[in-house]
Amino acid sequence: MRAALLQWLGDLADDATYDEDGPGEPDDVAAVRAVLPLIYEAARPYLVDPDLLIREAAVHAAAMTLAAPELADPSRSSCRWSAAL
Repeated sequence: MRAALLQWLGDLADDATYDEDGPGEPDDVAAVRAVLPLIYEAARPYLVDPDLLIREAAVHAAAMTLAAPELADPSRSSCRWSAAL
């Protein structure tokens, strides 16, 4: 279940960062982009999970948030980055 939820978070983040306008309604895309740091923070503890499926899903979720400029460039982010990998 945890892997499926992390996969879904990654897919959601990917949809919101697919291109400049995103694939959805502008307000919906903006709302998801606003929570990209939260998606990253939700996935971060599972980047080192002993279960491979959970770890892979966490990497997917965290990676999909990196299209957000404030997360891709740590100098512009208030997010705490982990050297988990």
